Amino acid sequence: MLTKLTIRNFKRFETAEIELGNPVVFVGPNNSGKTTALQALALWSTGLRLWNAKWSGKTAPANRPGVTVNRRDLVAVPVPSAKALWKALHVREVGKPGGRQRTSNVRVDIVVDGVTAGRSWTCGFEFDYANEESFYCRPLRVQAPAEADGAADWTATADAGASNRTPGGKAQGRMEVPKEAGAVSIAYLPPMSGLAATESRLDSGAVAVRIGEGRTAEVLRNLCHRVHEEAGGEATKWDALATKVERLFGARIPPVASLSWSRREIENYLCSPATLEAFAKSEARDEADGPLLAPAACKRRVGAMTAAVAEVENALATLDKSSPWDADAKVSDDFLVPLFVAYYKKLDLPNLMPKRNFHLLAEHVPPAEIDPEVVEKLDAIAETAAQADEALAEPTS
Repeated sequence: MLTKLTIRNFKRFETAEIELGNPVVFVGPNNSGKTTALQALALWSTGLRLWNAKWSGKTAPANRPGVTVNRRDLVAVPVPSAKALWKALHVREVGKPGGRQRTSNVRVDIVVDGVTAGRSWTCGFEFDYANEESFYCRPLRVQAPAEADGAADWTATADAGASNRTPGGKAQGRMEVPKEAGAVSIAYLPPMSGLAATESRLDSGAVAVRIGEGRTAEVLRNLCHRVHEEAGGEATKWDALATKVERLFGARIPPVASLSWSRREIENYLCSPATLEAFAKSEARDEADGPLLAPAACKRRVGAMTAAVAEVENALATLDKSSPWDADAKVSDDFLVPLFVAYYKKLDLPNLMPKRNFHLLAEHVPPAEIDPEVVEKLDAIAETAAQADEALAEPTS
C-alpha cells in the first residue's frame, strides 16, 4: 500500500506532501492539483519502470546513473514539451555564488512511501530536463549521514543545482530503489468522456495515445478486447477485472465473448443483386400513383439499378479491384457509393441514398440470402444483452 506522495517542482506544485491510503479520494475545485498529483504518481511509476529495466540487479555507475525518459513515454501526462512538466517552465537556475555566474538544473523530485508485507519503504526519483523531447531520471540525491551514529538523513537537498557533495564537503549518496517499490503497479486512467457509438480496432500505440489525451471512452472496447485476448482464451483476467469492478462500483460484468465477422464490412452482408433489385422495386411502389402505374415504375427502377450495377461492376474490373460480391471487397466506398450515384442519375434524381443510410438495405435482403453468420452474431448479441439485463436486475450488496 502507498502511504505518502511528496512532490517538488512538478507542474503547479512547488512542494507538496500528500497522505495516501486505501482508498484515497481527492476532492477540490478545478485547477487545485488533483490530476497533477495523480500524474506525478504516474511519472514516478514510469521512472521506476525504466530504471529497473536498465539497472535492476546491476550496480549503477556513481556518475550519470540516469535513464532517459521521452515525453512520448508519458501516456498519462501528455505535454507538448518536456519543459511543461516543470513548475512555471523553470528548468534552469542562474546564480552568482562568489561573484561567478553559475547555471544549474532545476530538478523535479517525486518521492513515494509505502508498506509492503509489513515493511515500510521509501523510493524517490529526480528528473533533470534535457530538451523538449526528453529528460533524465535518477534515484534521488540524499544527504550524507549527519550524526555520529551514522543515521542517514533521507531528505533531498534543497539546492536544485547541488553537486554530489554537500557544502560541508560530505559526499552525497542516492536513495536506494527498494525491490518492494518495483512490485507496485500503477495505472492512471484520465477522466472518461462519452462512449462512442462505434469503435474501430486499434493497435496498442493508438490506444495509448487516446488514453493520454483523455479519450478513454473511445477505446474502452479495445481495452476490454485486449484483456480478453491476453488471457489466451481463458477467463482468468476477465474474471479478475469483473471482480474488481464489482468491488469498487457494485456493478456485475457478465462473461465476455469475442466475435468477429468473416467479411470485410457489414455492407458485404447487405449487398447482392437480389437485394438491390428488391430495393429498387420498393422505391417503385412508393413512387407509383396507384397499382396501375406500379409495373411501369418498377420496370424503370429495376432497369436503372441493373444498368448501374453493370456499369460500376465493369469499372471495378477495369481498375483491377475486387468484385463487389467478394467477401473482402470494400463494398461501401468502392461499390455502393458510386452505384447509387449512377442509379439516381439514370432516374434524373439527386442521390437519395447517402452512405449513412446503407443500413436500410437490410430490410430488402431476401430471407433465403440472409447469411447464417448474421443470425449467429445477432443471437449472441441478444443473449449477451439478456445476461446484462439480468445482472442489472439482481440486487447488489
